[in-house]
Formats: sequence, C-alpha cells, structure tokens
Amino acid sequence: MILSILPRINSNGYITLATSLILVDLQNIARTEIQNGEVTLQLPLITRRSYSGVVTSKFGDTLVIAGLIGEKKDAKSMGLPILSRIPI
Repeated sequence: MILSILPRINSNGYITLATSLILVDLQNIARTEIQNGEVTLQLPLITRRSYSGVVTSKFGDTLVIAGLIGEKKDAKSMGLPILSRIPI
C-alpha cells in the first residue's frame, strides 16, 4: 500500500488534502521452469487499485477514506487423493 497526502492550510481555518492511495496485490509468484533445455519464465500477476482525490474540511475534523476493501476467494477442492478425480 502506498499512501501520499499533500496538506494545504488555508487562512480561513480550512485544510485541503490532496490524497492518493495505491493498493497492490500479488496474485501469483514468478516461476522459472527448465524442460528439455528450454527456459520458461512465468511473470507474477499483480492487480492494482488506486484512489486519488481532494478533500476540504475544517481544522480538527476527522476524514475517512473508505471503499477500498476487497474480497479474495480461493478455489479449493476437497476429497480423497486420486478417488476424488474419478468422474461418476
């Protein structure tokens, strides 16, 4: 996660924040395989989500950046080895 905030304080008691947030998620790890003298390189799959915006509030107020939570599902199979792969 990369978060950058640039605050500006105005003379009338307001604060302006320029915010930028980058979320990076590694989906799989890079692999190198060697078969029959050939090298195969699989690059990592990376997903990136970002937000940037400008917010103005009074000095002392609380700001919340929301909506960047993600859900990740993994496909897993259960069963006895070899027997669970036999089509019925």
